Amino acid sequence: TGSKPDYCTATVDTCDSKDNNCNGAVDENFKPPVLNQGYVGQPCASDDGLPPPGHGACKGVGTYQCATASSTACNAVKDNSKVSAELCDNVDNDCDGVVDESYQAKGTNATYWVKPAVTRLASNLWVYQYEASRPGATNVDPGSGNGYHTSAPTGVPLDQTQSCSVAGVVPWFNVTPVEAAQTCAARGGRLCTTADWQTACHATANCKYGYNPRTGACNQPGTYTGTATRVCNIGPFDFDGNASNGITDGLLPTASGALANCWADWSGLQSNSAAQNNIRDIMGNLREITYNPPPISPNGCNQSASNSTCLFTLMGGAFNTQAEDGASCDFTFFTVDAQYKLFDVGYRCCFDQNPS
Repeated sequence: TGSKPDYCTATVDTCDSKDNNCNGAVDENFKPPVLNQGYVGQPCASDDGLPPPGHGACKGVGTYQCATASSTACNAVKDNSKVSAELCDNVDNDCDGVVDESYQAKGTNATYWVKPAVTRLASNLWVYQYEASRPGATNVDPGSGNGYHTSAPTGVPLDQTQSCSVAGVVPWFNVTPVEAAQTCAARGGRLCTTADWQTACHATANCKYGYNPRTGACNQPGTYTGTATRVCNIGPFDFDGNASNGITDGLLPTASGALANCWADWSGLQSNSAAQNNIRDIMGNLREITYNPPPISPNGCNQSASNSTCLFTLMGGAFNTQAEDGASCDFTFFTVDAQYKLFDVGYRCCFDQNPS
């Protein structure tokens, strides 16, 4: 009497979501501790095993599941719906296997590449609108990684950190001229010459300072007390807005909203749009490395070589420049060698073609 027995005919355990051997467990030979890699239910990604950047922003996630009676496979697939414009962020946004590619090397998805914010200065000259920054920078963190791409001093790795031109992030400081030159070349440009930089600062009006607008105001001293209509991040400016703490000098993110009219005014010039016509922080924040070609530099010098003999001029003053004239468009006092670096020194790149 009673219910009918539940008979089970034991067979070899296979991967099929069934208890083939009648021991009360399902697919136990395809789970830990029997199988510790590629086991059923193990998390996985569509680009597991591929070299970086893998599938980039299109990486799919899933788990290992039964593929055949005797094997498992990852069910994650690349999600091409996530393809987007390439940003300067250390991510392969357009999922073509290349990270932060320049206009000269667009990868297999040539629709997208990093388009740095630039201002046009002449028919064949563009300049970073913002001081150069790293891809990992935020408004409080400059990011990490050196700028050596092709050669470096003995014992120094080639981090190949890219150069960006974006607003609202801590700019790249404590960088050598050689690193700056190599990052600019990797972005498809070059380190600005001193003459390029002065062209940007003068804004076709022979401006003395990097203030907006170029009609008159750029030749007048700043207003750092009372009604602050012309303010850059140089010594007289209290960067943290707290006059009582005794801290007046410090680095600000690029294009800080705390700075009134601190940009070279290129409105109505060279077909620059309203978004492109202001070269931010060209005065103050960081002194900017510029290249001095021969005859100031030795003939035949290579500015991007790790043993470069070229000479470089620091332009525009920094957050700790106390005299306003020391940050003017024509102040060229500081000439340095190729391995010079300091906490108040940064740079920006120039281009002979539009990189955007």
